[in-house]
Amino acid sequence: MVAAMNRYAIAAATMWGIAFGTLAYRYGVLPLSWSSPWKLVVPGAAIGLAVGARQLFRHGSDDAEERKRPALPILLGLGVVGALLAFGLSYLAFPTLNRASIAKREFPGFSVSLPSGDVIEGRHDYAAGKLTMKNAGGVNGVAIVAWELGAGLTTDEMKLTGEVLSKAIGARGTSSLTKLPGPDGKPVDTMLFDGDVSMMMTVLGCGGRHVIVATAGRNRASSLHERVIASFACKPDPAQEATAKMTFPLVLDLPGWYVMENEPDQMQITDGESVLALRAQEPNLKVDIAMIVEPMFKAAGVDGKITGRQGDRITITMSDGTDHMDGWVRLVPCPTASAFIFALGGDAAKLDEVYKRVTTGRCLRPGEKPQEWPSAPADAPNPK
Repeated sequence: MVAAMNRYAIAAATMWGIAFGTLAYRYGVLPLSWSSPWKLVVPGAAIGLAVGARQLFRHGSDDAEERKRPALPILLGLGVVGALLAFGLSYLAFPTLNRASIAKREFPGFSVSLPSGDVIEGRHDYAAGKLTMKNAGGVNGVAIVAWELGAGLTTDEMKLTGEVLSKAIGARGTSSLTKLPGPDGKPVDTMLFDGDVSMMMTVLGCGGRHVIVATAGRNRASSLHERVIASFACKPDPAQEATAKMTFPLVLDLPGWYVMENEPDQMQITDGESVLALRAQEPNLKVDIAMIVEPMFKAAGVDGKITGRQGDRITITMSDGTDHMDGWVRLVPCPTASAFIFALGGDAAKLDEVYKRVTTGRCLRPGEKPQEWPSAPADAPNPK
C-alpha cells in the first residue's frame, strides 16, 4: 500500500509543509533581527527540507514502481499537517518576548524578575543605578531597570521620563496611560509608547527611591511586563536609606557660593543673587535637553519656555503671575553621572558670568569625593 501511494510523494509533501511552517513562524512571528543562536540554523534547516523534498518528489516520479502519486488534496492535506506541526513546535521552542521566561535578579534594596539578555549598562549604587539589557528574551527585546532618590513620579513626570527612555531606544510614537496589577495586586500607572518599537514603563516606590521598570520590543509585550512588575519586591536597607544622597559629578569654581537647599535628589546653591539647581543623571547621557525642558516645566507645574540656544546652553524664561526670571539649562556628561544644571537669576550679565564659570568645571576623578559646599552664612540673603 505504501508503494501504491508513492511514499516519496507523501514524504515530500510533509517536508514541504514543515519547511513552510518553520519559515512562517521564523519570519512572520519572530523579529527579522532575531538574536538567537538558531537564527541561521532554523531557516537553513527549512531550506534543506524544501530541497530534500524536491529531490524525493523527483525520485518518486522517476521510479517505475512508485509513479502512482496520491491525489492532490491528500498531498495538500499532508503539507498543511506538516506546516501546523512545525509552527506549533517552533512556538514552543522559540517563545516571543511576551512569553519569555523570567528569573529573579537582586538589586540594592529590591529584586525583580527579568528575561535573559545581554547587559549593555549596569550601575548598582544604592542611591541611583541602572540595568539595561538588549536581546531580552532572545528576540531583540529591551529591558530596563533604573532607580534614583525621590518619591514616585506624577503622570507628567512619568510621561517625560518615558519620552527620554523611548527616544534612547527608538520607541518613538504615541503615548497613553493605563493601569496594571502591581506587586501586591493593586493597580499601578503604566505608560505605553507605541510606534515602530513599543515600550511599557512602570514606576514603583521603594523606601526613599523610585524604581523605573521598562520593557520594549517590536510588539507590545503586556504579559511579560505584567509578570515583571508583579515580581517586584522592595526590601530597603535602613542604614543606606538614611545616608543615601545624590553625588553631583562636577567640580565647579564658584567661590562664595553656599547651600540654599539640600535634598536627597537635588541640591540648590546660591551666591545670594543667582541660584543653581544641581542634579545627577545617568552617566554620559547624550540627549538634546531642549526637547525635554518645556515638558519638564509642565511636569513641575511651572510656566516656562525656551527663549534661545547657544551651543550647550539652553536659555529659558519663567513667570509666575507678575514675577519673571530668566535662566539657562545645561547638561554635562561625565563617566560616573551626567550633571544637570539649572540656573536662575534676574541679571543677564550675572547669568553669563555664572555660565562661563560652569564651563570651566571638570568631572570628578576616579575615587574623588564630591565637592562640598558651605552652609549659608547667618546674614546670607535669601534670593527670590
